[in-house]
Amino acid sequence: MKKTTLPPMINHCFLMLSEQCNLRCKYCYIQGRDNPYTIDISVMEKIKKMFTCYNKPRIIFFGGEPLLRVNLIKEIVKKYKDDFQYQVVTNGTVNFNEFMDEVYQPFNHIFDVQISWDGNIDTRKSVTNKITNNIVYDNIITQLKKGYRLEGRCVLDETLSLIHISEPTRLLLISPNLKNHIGMIWKFN
Repeated sequence: MKKTTLPPMINHCFLMLSEQCNLRCKYCYIQGRDNPYTIDISVMEKIKKMFTCYNKPRIIFFGGEPLLRVNLIKEIVKKYKDDFQYQVVTNGTVNFNEFMDEVYQPFNHIFDVQISWDGNIDTRKSVTNKITNNIVYDNIITQLKKGYRLEGRCVLDETLSLIHISEPTRLLLISPNLKNHIGMIWKFN
């Protein structure tokens, strides 16, 4: 049987842990699907053997909501900490503080976190019927108060009004000390 390998220029892999999600946003590409299937850690050996890149490949935990499988993420990162860099794309509403304390903090030198946060209450209502912006906000503030450094990237969509733009900057108004822990990068679509 021929061994499957990736060309050296491919250095990352999106690893869909599950299609399940606690929010089901209207814009999500996975809308209407809720397959309970999840991967097994054994798939990591196959992925590891496929990479031929010269630097450490990046595994991006994706989904649905990957933090619904926070224990699997912990298991993978602990076992393969020397083999990969990691990133998670999360809505920040479920298992976030557990993830930050037990996965991100011990492995922050090889881990990036991306939070999909849809702004204020009005924006959130238009995306899903669940109002979660304060949960995400509170989770971010909890981590900043622990001394974690977070970088914020904001993508502005033409469907948002200017009032929504100020929502992420609310983080900067909490305390002048927090300004040292937040980087903001603005990208316009």
